[in-house]
Amino acid sequence: MASHDTELLARMPLFKDVDLWSVRPLLERCDEVEHPTGTVLISPATANQHVYLLLKGRLSIHLTPDQPPLATLERGECVGEMSLFGSESASAFVICAEPTRVLIIDDRTFWDLINASHEIAINLLTILSRRVRSGNQSIGASEERATVDALTGLRNRRWLDEAFAREVARAEAQRQPLCVAMTDVDKFKRFNDSEGHAAGDVVLRTVAKVLRDSSRPKDLVARYGGEEFTVLFPDTPIDDALAACERLRQAIGASDCVHEGKALPRVTASFGVAQLRPGEALEELYKRADAALYQAKEGGRDRVCVAP
Repeated sequence: MASHDTELLARMPLFKDVDLWSVRPLLERCDEVEHPTGTVLISPATANQHVYLLLKGRLSIHLTPDQPPLATLERGECVGEMSLFGSESASAFVICAEPTRVLIIDDRTFWDLINASHEIAINLLTILSRRVRSGNQSIGASEERATVDALTGLRNRRWLDEAFAREVARAEAQRQPLCVAMTDVDKFKRFNDSEGHAAGDVVLRTVAKVLRDSSRPKDLVARYGGEEFTVLFPDTPIDDALAACERLRQAIGASDCVHEGKALPRVTASFGVAQLRPGEALEELYKRADAALYQAKEGGRDRVCVAP
């Protein structure tokens, strides 16, 4: 192996603190191969029998070739070892994101390297643990994105149903009061028609911020859909929930909405609040709070009504 190749490999994480001369015969079994952009090195459709060390270029990881990359690998990193360890098909596509040169280590040579060098084994464990941790973080981030409303930053309906169901079960088990409020921005469609959808988005973000900032830390706030939001008040009887909704209503009415340097018309919201009945299903609780919201709308808007 040429000296410059040895120097390059010595800087790679897999060969940190490794005496490369001691494993030189094994490395000489491996080929260096140039690949053009778009070459698929690893595919779930075929069994992988190699580890690839990236000597030059960049690799991208995709669930499917036509989707955006989940991650990219830079020079010095390796790929393919996970499928060799598990003797399973790869879980993603590895594609050359630009002209790339790789050192190809077949599975037999890969295991011989591990057996020949304690340092390589330790380095590989370090690489794998970082990759698993990074994968878990990516999964967590994906799950977070899936439950957050992109426009307002509040939790969305998917999260709402799961979280509220847990709180309802806890309230019933502990025999604690629980209330739900449904709130709706007044005359939002008319506002959208007169001021434009971009201004409407500003209003929704402003209302969401007021609800989030003016609620207690234990209260759960989510965007129910469209211009409708909901707030759950754990361990809260109806009188206290009514007072909380009145405070939120006033805060929304006092908020300033500005779009492109222009002050928008005053925004108001109506609220309907209901307290959980013993044995009541979550959907029924929503339904009663929504009926109270409808009563607030019919009564002139910008007010709070309580479900009977």
